[in-house]
Amino acid sequence: MGILRIGIVEDDLNYRKMVVKQLRRLPYDVRIFEYGCGSDFIKSDAHFELLILDIVLPDIDGIALSKQIRTKVDSIIFLTSTSDRIQEAFGINVAAYIIKDLDEDALYNRLELICRELNTSASLRVRTKSCAMNIPLDDIYKISHESRKIFLYTERKKLQILGETLLSIEPRLSNSFVRANRSSIVNMRHVFTVENGDHVVMDNNSDEYLSRNERHHFLESIVRSANNS
Repeated sequence: MGILRIGIVEDDLNYRKMVVKQLRRLPYDVRIFEYGCGSDFIKSDAHFELLILDIVLPDIDGIALSKQIRTKVDSIIFLTSTSDRIQEAFGINVAAYIIKDLDEDALYNRLELICRELNTSASLRVRTKSCAMNIPLDDIYKISHESRKIFLYTERKKLQILGETLLSIEPRLSNSFVRANRSSIVNMRHVFTVENGDHVVMDNNSDEYLSRNERHHFLESIVRSANNS
């Protein structure tokens, strides 16, 4: 995983600052977005790998909120003083239910463990016409902008992705993904060869045009990927 985008919805400013302090200690490239109420989070168009969510909020119940925003969040941690709603809270993408009585170091240890698991899972959560799904990054061949739509390609499938742009997806990809041209991002793990300096051939025999503007960086990435393999 590249950048780990973490949202926190917590109305207690002092407690929120403490949580943010622990998140900044994490050994990952994190981007933290703070919200003091649920309605502010709902208005956000961003997608998050992780959301830290209180249950008792001034404008909406946190559990009710979690059911509204499943397509924009990969995993949720409930961080709350409410201890009697654990069974109600757990759902498809709930990673943990943490009571606020932990000290700072204990809270950091729980957050680090969860973020390590997220980082290891290395998947991209997207929404298609039929459902929301997590797609392992290694399974993705390329993501492209075609006819004002975003498409994700695996070895045998072409999926239309809803509510995204290349710019919104790119920060959530690993370093093995590189632009081939302004409309396409390619997974270097599946590049078989580059022909004539402008023709990228994938290991499933599909191909992609390599633009002049992206050529130097793309070829450098191939060398770097080979050296790291």
